[in-house]
Amino acid sequence: MKKFFILIWWSICLSIPVRGQERSTAIGVHFAGLDFYGPQTGNYLLQQTSPKQKLFWDPAIRFSVQRSYAKQIDFTFALLLSSLVMPASKNDTAYLVSKQPSSKVKQQIGFLSMDAGMLYSFLPKGKFICTPQAAMGVGYYFHKMNNGVHAYAGLGLHIHISRNLNAGLQSTYHYSVTNRYQTYLQHAIGLLYSFGKPATTHVKQLKRNSESEIEHTQVQATAALKESVSQDTDNDGIPDDQDNCITEPGRKETSGCPDKDRDGVADKQDLCPDVKGSKSARGCPDADGDGVADATDQCPEVFGKGPEGCPLPEDIEPAKSSNTDTIASENAAVTEKVEEPENLKTATEKVGAAAAQIQFNSGTAYIHPSSYSALDTIVAVLKKDHLLHVDIEGHTDNTGGEKQNLLLSQQRADACKDYLIKAGIDEKRISAIGYGDMNPIADNTTEAGRKANRRTAFLLFIPGP
Repeated sequence: MKKFFILIWWSICLSIPVRGQERSTAIGVHFAGLDFYGPQTGNYLLQQTSPKQKLFWDPAIRFSVQRSYAKQIDFTFALLLSSLVMPASKNDTAYLVSKQPSSKVKQQIGFLSMDAGMLYSFLPKGKFICTPQAAMGVGYYFHKMNNGVHAYAGLGLHIHISRNLNAGLQSTYHYSVTNRYQTYLQHAIGLLYSFGKPATTHVKQLKRNSESEIEHTQVQATAALKESVSQDTDNDGIPDDQDNCITEPGRKETSGCPDKDRDGVADKQDLCPDVKGSKSARGCPDADGDGVADATDQCPEVFGKGPEGCPLPEDIEPAKSSNTDTIASENAAVTEKVEEPENLKTATEKVGAAAAQIQFNSGTAYIHPSSYSALDTIVAVLKKDHLLHVDIEGHTDNTGGEKQNLLLSQQRADACKDYLIKAGIDEKRISAIGYGDMNPIADNTTEAGRKANRRTAFLLFIPGP
């Protein structure tokens, strides 16, 4: 009995899963046959010498539990039930006599066998319909005539039917350690039903495959990203993500756009694309640098503040006169003047500092409330000097489409114009125009550069009479 309890303990240990492993479990039912005749007489199925000699098998039913340990290794525990007349000793011929066809039926006694062992699959299960196996293990049998321990070994065949259902064939030789005359052959055929998760090796293989696929996808995505970043459609040396004119070769100074006269103003913004000019005059020649192109400047050699490029009357030094009365009257007029107009340069600096603080909600023309004080400063400058006019320019970075940026910049310039009008500034003194991403003042490849390019400029001027 001590050996029996040792066998039970070992079987329980086999059923305990190892930490970190996931196993499948199968329950099987087999119809079996026990052959004591061959081992007792030495005449097996292929060793028959007489056609009258036959093999006699005792029927049995076998229940089994099979637990996966690895891809090709399973542990099994089986319980076999039968009824037979077993030889009890070397000189006992009752068993063999009972197997003779002419003999009468002897009293059958219940036979119980408990086996625990290992199955080794020569091929990975799940990949082939038929998988040959080798079986080995130990067991303990109970019979009224005798009990004992036996060891067994044999071959089998695992047949895949469906995802959870399999068939099994097995023939094993059971050698009786206690009494060798009780050695027998066992043949079984039946079905096994699997449930639970697959063996650890299958799970690991699937995981490795998934990780490999993810890594391959990441490599492809990285390569595609590098290709898109380094792509230069017009071959002008400026990557497409920094080029404002992707299909036209251009210069770095104009963000990849053509500039035939090389004056730093892109042709699509240049009012004089064939003649080198000044940025302040939008690409046209401006000899006196007053921002008015020479073609329309009525005073091309003299810096002027007026819209026609000429000095304002108050900027012209009055001619000397010998008439002291005239000089006195002019001095009196100057004395009586309550307030001189604010200097244009000072006003421009004040308005420029205020304009730099104007912010909009991202992607919209809605003026952020924190910008109201800056706009109020501009309103105060314009109200203080009614001669001042202002051009409002809207600019964006190169994020988004060209048309979308142009529309957004115009909407933001109009929003500032509406604010000034509602604050009491005459609409005739204000103009608003959007340039989109055409006039960057910083590098659009950096966040700081794009932030600087998203701006609204206020350009002050005093129109001529």
